[in-house]
Amino acid sequence: MSEQTFDPATPAPNKERPFLPRINDGGILGPLGEEVSVPMSFIQNREITLTGTFRYANTYEDAIALVVAGRIDLQSLITGYYPLHEAEKALQATRSDPANIKSVVVP
Repeated sequence: MSEQTFDPATPAPNKERPFLPRINDGGILGPLGEEVSVPMSFIQNREITLTGTFRYANTYEDAIALVVAGRIDLQSLITGYYPLHEAEKALQATRSDPANIKSVVVP
């Protein structure tokens, strides 16, 4: 479970949010993208802090520190590996599979 979760950018405003159960009570949700739909009952009942960021400005140091400290498990975010010749498929994976969080293209 993660104390901080950042929603992968997606053009689908009402997309399923498979990362929601990974947010601890009292955690922080930083959605990325144009529009986000998260039930207010989830925010209120779990006392989630909803925060915004402008194009990842000033977040790299904090994100790296959280990973190094073991507070964010990056492996749990990877939901698919694709060979280089399937790069287009990797890029489209989130649209075709709502459970897909992060695809990795392997050369």
